[in-house]
Amino acid sequence: MKSKTITAIIIAAALVIFSAVLFFNKKQPVQPVFNITGEWKLDSVYATQVPTNSSWHLSYDLFNDPKNKPIVTFHTDSTLNGPALKDSTSEKYYLKGSILYIDEGKGYLSYSIKTMNDSLFEFINKDSVVFVLKKK
Repeated sequence: MKSKTITAIIIAAALVIFSAVLFFNKKQPVQPVFNITGEWKLDSVYATQVPTNSSWHLSYDLFNDPKNKPIVTFHTDSTLNGPALKDSTSEKYYLKGSILYIDEGKGYLSYSIKTMNDSLFEFINKDSVVFVLKKK
């Protein structure tokens, strides 16, 4: 009788340990990493607050011209090319979480980004202007 009790306790303990190991090793679903590399066409621009600078209206009209949408290219070597760049030089960028960091020659500036799906995302500049980019 003693041996049956000891055997039952050992089996029960093994099952509890096995269940605990399975429970604590359960992997959380991995969020897919947003891939920013490639060509992105400016889809739209809007302001969350109306900026006080007067060049906003000129920029808004230029960016929202349906015939001439600017294209930004994010390369795998962490460089990007876009319409605002001078002399065909490229800028550096990196993405960390939901922040896009772009080095415009004066150090990295951070832009908050929001992914809408795998082919559409938006980023917000310091003037609360939102740029929506669509995968080309």
